[in-house]
Amino acid sequence: MKVLGIVKDAATGVPLPGAKIRLYVREEELAVLQSDSEGKFRHESESQYLGEILVCKVEKAGYEPQKVIQEFEEDEVTLAIKLVPKKEEKIELTVNLKDEKRNPLKGVNISLEVNGEGVGVGISDKDGIFKIALSPDLEGRTINYDAELAGFGLASGALLLKKETSHEITMKKITMKNKETKSMEKILKGAKGVNGQLELLENKIRIKRMGALSLMTKGLKWDKEILINQISSIQFKNAGALGGYIQFAFLGDKEAKGGIFQATRDENTILFSKAQQSDFEEIKSMIEKRMAEPEGKGTPRSEIYEMAEPEVKGTPRSEIYDLEKLAELKEKGIISEEEFNAKKKQILGL
Repeated sequence: MKVLGIVKDAATGVPLPGAKIRLYVREEELAVLQSDSEGKFRHESESQYLGEILVCKVEKAGYEPQKVIQEFEEDEVTLAIKLVPKKEEKIELTVNLKDEKRNPLKGVNISLEVNGEGVGVGISDKDGIFKIALSPDLEGRTINYDAELAGFGLASGALLLKKETSHEITMKKITMKNKETKSMEKILKGAKGVNGQLELLENKIRIKRMGALSLMTKGLKWDKEILINQISSIQFKNAGALGGYIQFAFLGDKEAKGGIFQATRDENTILFSKAQQSDFEEIKSMIEKRMAEPEGKGTPRSEIYEMAEPEVKGTPRSEIYDLEKLAELKEKGIISEEEFNAKKKQILGL
């Protein structure tokens, strides 16, 4: 008696090596075989089984077990066995994404992780649905998720995975806060100086502090905004040996007096160099035009004028202060050694 056979994948027709084959007659096990590299197997016996029923059981990992029954009509039996691949068990996760009004959210980016390791990513469809099949090994474990969509706050959370898991995420729209609104305001013109930056917006100016000189000068606020219709005067000094400055005064504020050295301590003043002066001249002209617009009626008319640097006079104490500030300007590279010596002689009256 001879039994020949071949084992193949039912879906692809590819021969399957390593399949385990058991042969039975009258519930008696005749042989245990294994398919070769070509999926074939073979068994021979001197026993005669004509008219008997042959039972062939075949198993292979990843496939459904197969049982074939064949009658011995001749001394040789040929079997063609096709194994069906097992349907891999997966965890089906379904996420429903909505906004606060219960409307479905399309295009939400979702990322999943377990113990810090990513296990899946995807995007919600037009109905706000995101589906993914996960490994069955994750059953009973906690999965963390992040959901992101422009205009909405990040939604994060965790859930316990079952064979079929459904979860709903409600995403909240971002409410623009004052700081966010400020950053979106249109800047009409900007001018960068030595100790800060001046920005012209629709109805106000913004002074932003920056640079080493600003850091070393005590008492200055970092950022300040002034409504244009509150500005009462603007002083503008052309850049000379010690630089120039633009200074704003407004209702209820005090103007700094005493030239460039006192100007370094005034929170409404920005210093600039000769190379930077043109930008400040342009922004000054733009501010002047806005101050002259009709909506400015009823407020004090601003005086915009050129100002010559006054001579430094006063007590010995004020001279010492001016010399200290002059030395600081030299140390920071704002003025040269020659400019320092010339101004020093002027202060001391030499």
